[in-house]
Amino acid sequence: MTSKAASKEVVEWARWLTVILLAISLSNVFAADQVVISDDGRQIRLNGDGTWVQLSQDRYATTAQGQRVRLRPDGTWAVMDPNTPQVPTTARAGFGAPTNVASDVGLLLTEVAVLKRSLQRAKTTHAEVRTVYRVRVANHTAQALDYGDLQTKLHPRSNRGARFEIVAITPSSGSIAPGQEAVIEVIAQGGPRWFGVRFLSLEVDAGALGNPVKRILAKNMDEVERRDVERF
Repeated sequence: MTSKAASKEVVEWARWLTVILLAISLSNVFAADQVVISDDGRQIRLNGDGTWVQLSQDRYATTAQGQRVRLRPDGTWAVMDPNTPQVPTTARAGFGAPTNVASDVGLLLTEVAVLKRSLQRAKTTHAEVRTVYRVRVANHTAQALDYGDLQTKLHPRSNRGARFEIVAITPSSGSIAPGQEAVIEVIAQGGPRWFGVRFLSLEVDAGALGNPVKRILAKNMDEVERRDVERF
């Protein structure tokens, strides 16, 4: 064997050895369980056997200042302190609020449902659709929280730009006493076409329900219920 051929064979063996070592390294990395954050902010554990588990309903986000925050389903958020991760600093803020802005009013979009009613007209069947948003409002202030004119300050939408007209809000008037909670039901005419729609949202204008900033409450489409009803 010539020196040129021997050198070529050594290079080939070195290349294959590198590939084998890299494969072994990667298999060791993925053999152990890992905790990752999904694209929608959920905490996921990747198991070594190829399965995965969602660890909680909490979501995570990063503020403009680079702080990591935990968004809880109950409408509160907490700064993740790297020095004391088990004892985060909590603050009262509504789910969907900018994570660097505190608020004494908690907002949580608890449910979104698309209701369809079938109507028989002559020999054809028509469908009437409405979308229902249910929002839990927690008043952490020392004063009563008036509902005000919510009809013009709440905006049901989809991520594809569709806007739904509000036909009713329950309750339509009244207030929430300090330290109390209430559920507001927003009924909108129409609904999503589903194809290509990733989430439905309810925009809350600044000044509505005692909030200093605009909030966007959202539900992914896999969390949106679809129900057939006989009447609205």
